[in-house]
Amino acid sequence: LTGREDVRIVRPNPPEDRAPIVSILPLEKTVGQVYEALTNYQLMTGMGHFYAVRPLKDMKLPTDPGVIRLSFVHYTSPEEVAQLIDGLKRAL
Repeated sequence: LTGREDVRIVRPNPPEDRAPIVSILPLEKTVGQVYEALTNYQLMTGMGHFYAVRPLKDMKLPTDPGVIRLSFVHYTSPEEVAQLIDGLKRAL
């Protein structure tokens, strides 16, 4: 994702301090469009502010509809990661 110019990764720096959850903000399509495309590609993602209204506001990011959240907590097989990468290519 860091090599793409059509998405912003919402993350702490350094990235080693993060949980296996990635929040993204599409730059060329709406959050809703990308979320719907990922859902149609049978990817279980989340959309919203995830009780992080204050941090999103501090980063000057929208709280409605919020961001798209991708979790690697439960979905970590190589096949699932490949499906996510392919889904993101199509959705973004």
